[in-house]
Amino acid sequence: MISIYLISYHKQMVDDMGVYIIDTYYDVRKGEYDKAINELEKSSAGSAIQLLNEWESIKKKDRLYLLKRKLLLRLSENLHKQSKYKELAYWSKKWLAMDERDVTAMAFYYQALLHLDQTREEGVKGMINAYRKFPDNKYLKRFYNTYRKNNSEGL
Repeated sequence: MISIYLISYHKQMVDDMGVYIIDTYYDVRKGEYDKAINELEKSSAGSAIQLLNEWESIKKKDRLYLLKRKLLLRLSENLHKQSKYKELAYWSKKWLAMDERDVTAMAFYYQALLHLDQTREEGVKGMINAYRKFPDNKYLKRFYNTYRKNNSEGL
């Protein structure tokens, strides 16, 4: 009887220790994320880029994926706002490689390509196809409508 109690107590202790380790790991990474976001708000992308490079191995099903995705979104918004389309193409392509079905990543990727001379045609075609499939995505809608308004050729 005592051995059953000790085994169940030991199991609970191991479970508690695991939860503590996971929570600590997440909290540390969340702090790094918050710092990078604060710097992005000041238009400094250095910390975000450094963190994304450190988080290269984080994949879609990992615990930190949502933080990584949010950071990629904020970085993409920042680069777009500053018209840094080469950098935007680079980071949105990495984002899209993590999840080829992420419509927001597609929107930023095609928007970046649209603004680069050597990839403009690919950007236009990609934007058209993506918008036809996903007209409700707020980024695709905004980028598509802006392009259409600014170009007489339309989409």
